Amino acid sequence: MSANFGELRPNHFHSGIDLKTQGRIGLPVYAMDDGYVSRVVVSPWGFGRAVYINHSSGLTTVYGHLDRFAPFIDEIVRRQQYEQEDFSIDCEFAEGEIPVAQGNIIGYSGNSGSSGGPHLHLDIRDTDTQDPMDPQEWLSPLITDDVAPEVRNLVFYTHEGVMGNTTRRMERKAVRASAGSYSIGESVPVWGDVSFGIEAYDRMTGTTNKYGVHQVDLYIDDSLFFRPISIVIRLTRLVILIALPKKE
Repeated sequence: MSANFGELRPNHFHSGIDLKTQGRIGLPVYAMDDGYVSRVVVSPWGFGRAVYINHSSGLTTVYGHLDRFAPFIDEIVRRQQYEQEDFSIDCEFAEGEIPVAQGNIIGYSGNSGSSGGPHLHLDIRDTDTQDPMDPQEWLSPLITDDVAPEVRNLVFYTHEGVMGNTTRRMERKAVRASAGSYSIGESVPVWGDVSFGIEAYDRMTGTTNKYGVHQVDLYIDDSLFFRPISIVIRLTRLVILIALPKKE
């Protein structure tokens, strides 16, 4: 993978995974399961050329940044483009109109839309709600990952308080103390309302890629203080421990 599920992007969370194609365009893309094409999108932005397939399991798979569609889909797309007199189209189809079987070629990998290089974007969604789910839940038998996330920096923010000798922003480098444990060295005295931010990445076996961390928990001493509520299926867990002085 070149990107994982839930990664933080400038204006959104990454809704699927990006699969490397070794810089190549034109690799065949196959339907993951029986179903029917429920939607086809052609756009200079976003997923570019994309195919949505609804499955009887209640899931929808989305294949984005395609270079071209398989002929049986391309024929329908071209007809819609001529009828609408527009390159960009977003068409929905009913069950039975464009059936597909598991293993059918539905298109070929590319670099269309808002893509920084050839790859395949894969979404798996709940058909009813279109909420995205982590494709790694289904692909985990094919993926080896025994590398823990790593923390780079811990950042303190405040608008109505003090941290050390500043009232704005303080950054401390996180130094690995032991396996799975990091420290910022000397403690930082704080007063007032203080917020925390981290720079952290996940890693994966056999690649130098940096991935997003799926979950961050904030503990004060041994008590869970904050846990984000998310639809992310969490396969990676990062724990931040903040130790506060105990009251006398």
